[in-house]
Amino acid sequence: MVGITKRLDQYRSAPRCRLCSRGLQERVTSVVRRSSARWLTLACMAVAGWLASANNVLAQTSTTGVAKTGRLDAKQMAQVKKEAAFKKLMNNAVLDGLWQVTGAGGLSGTEPLSKPKPERYAITSAEKVADDSWIIKSRIQYGDKDVTVPILVRIVWAEDTPILTINELAIPMIGTYSARVMFHHGFYSGVWYSKGNNYGGILAGRIRKQNDIATDKKKSEEDGSAKRK
Repeated sequence: MVGITKRLDQYRSAPRCRLCSRGLQERVTSVVRRSSARWLTLACMAVAGWLASANNVLAQTSTTGVAKTGRLDAKQMAQVKKEAAFKKLMNNAVLDGLWQVTGAGGLSGTEPLSKPKPERYAITSAEKVADDSWIIKSRIQYGDKDVTVPILVRIVWAEDTPILTINELAIPMIGTYSARVMFHHGFYSGVWYSKGNNYGGILAGRIRKQNDIATDKKKSEEDGSAKRK
């Protein structure tokens, strides 16, 4: 039991995504309460193996994609440049566009989509954590929702184009969704859906910097004031 307790302590103290921490802790607590000593031992061994695997990945791949040798080949260098450009694009960015949702037929596609409605995603930062895993800190505004959350996503690449990928991700105060969103040449577009609720839709718009929006707003106010005079 001493060994089991030690492994659990290591597991509980190990760093992890804030979105996942609470759910993972609840599952481990449930296993401890309901399982026999044999199953608890197996669970601890599985957790220890997962942690060892994660640590191995992080040891081999840094957030800049540098290999263990410390040298980059041409392909790795190109990947590093793409990731740096994506990070720059996302930091302090605003996805300003429109979204549409399925009709009464849900995901069956028997009903037309709704009329376009405005949406805004204010992104404060994008950080690569390992391989294709990134954490996007975003303020999400749509309908009557307005929340800021860090979201663990996958970024996969179609040549030079990043595609944000999430599968059945539970977002606090929003819901559980899957999505594929492409970013290219100052624009974004994609699809989103919730299998559990049988609805989804499309979204598209421009990628702008928060400072640019603030400057445009100030200029518009100054122009309006000048006209009134």
